[in-house]
Amino acid sequence: MEDLASPECSGVDSKRILPIATNESVGSFPSRLKINKKRQEGNPLIKYIRNVVFEWDSEIKSDFECSRNCGIVYLSAKYHKLHPGYIETRLKDLSRYRIKVFSL
Repeated sequence: MEDLASPECSGVDSKRILPIATNESVGSFPSRLKINKKRQEGNPLIKYIRNVVFEWDSEIKSDFECSRNCGIVYLSAKYHKLHPGYIETRLKDLSRYRIKVFSL
């Protein structure tokens, strides 16, 4: 039986090693994830983002941007209870994204 995690099956170049979490693009590897610096700078969950290159970007409308078409909003349950209409406001901000993800 073939090892489905092997480089041959996954199409991954085993000689190419991607860096572990950093706040800058590295060499020829473009960033894969953008994080809104204004909104997420103090978020304790940021330290758990690993094995993906990311960059801080204060210009994006979402909290996290996976691609030009995918925006993610992180909202704590405590904040939602205090400000229940906030989700609607943020949803309007995400109108340019085809895929909208809310993490609560």
